[in-house]
Amino acid sequence: MTELKISLEVGECNGYMDVNIYVNNELVSQPDLTKNNNSTVDVDLQVNFPFDLKIQVSGKNLNTDTQIDDGKIVKDKYIKLKKLYLARYSVHESVLYSTCSFYPENKSREQNNYFYCNGVAELKFQEPDALVWHVKHNKYWS
Repeated sequence: MTELKISLEVGECNGYMDVNIYVNNELVSQPDLTKNNNSTVDVDLQVNFPFDLKIQVSGKNLNTDTQIDDGKIVKDKYIKLKKLYLARYSVHESVLYSTCSFYPENKSREQNNYFYCNGVAELKFQEPDALVWHVKHNKYWS
């Protein structure tokens, strides 16, 4: 088993988004963002390599859950995969951005760790263990 820690940055506007986290298509966590008093939520998991991680986000109405003032977003409902620790080692945010595939509802796939609408994000960890994954993917050790 390998430790996996996920830090999600959350934005609130007319409530929070809903988050379901899956490992190999099995629901493993449903963090309750309404009990959150700050802007980040940590989720701690134990995983076996190889595995696929999916983060499903829902509950955003694109017409009402973003506040704009003078053309600038002042409040938004969103989820951002801010940090990921695999076997206690941090994965650099630029690596998260490039390895995370986000599938927004009714839109094409994006390489993005910022989930601004309903959809599913996928990260694939198909190497035999965490060390091999870090050496292969985590170009920037932070």
